Amino acid sequence: MNYKYQIIFIFIFILPNMLQCQKTTKNWLFFNQLRFEFIEGTAKFNFNSSSLAEDDRTTVFSHPQTGELLLYFDGINLWSGNELNLVKENIKIGSGLRQTSLILPLNESFDSFYLFTCQTNFDDNGLLISSDITYSYISRTDDSYS
Repeated sequence: MNYKYQIIFIFIFILPNMLQCQKTTKNWLFFNQLRFEFIEGTAKFNFNSSSLAEDDRTTVFSHPQTGELLLYFDGINLWSGNELNLVKENIKIGSGLRQTSLILPLNESFDSFYLFTCQTNFDDNGLLISSDITYSYISRTDDSYS
């Protein structure tokens, strides 16, 4: 294949997908209320801009087309993009020890999600007794969550 056609192929098919992927990773949240927001190739740093106060793992979900921060989870609390604490009785979280989690959309309108978390149990010596993956259904309609 001629190099000219390879370059055209890259610009037509691959580059737009790479640019679109950046929207889903636009928001990065870290411990002690630090947030990186990637806007048009530059990183904007915001301090005290999230409800995170711990130094543990965070799961973030941003809208794939707009990059808007929709949800984030710190292992104990689930937050909306506008800092509303969403932890309800029906949300299953890890058992005291903060574990890795995953937020997946249920549909393309991004109004329903699954939150997957790990529940681990240890004995008095710190040995793992059991480990389970649990999930919770999260519904978002008009900024009200259940």
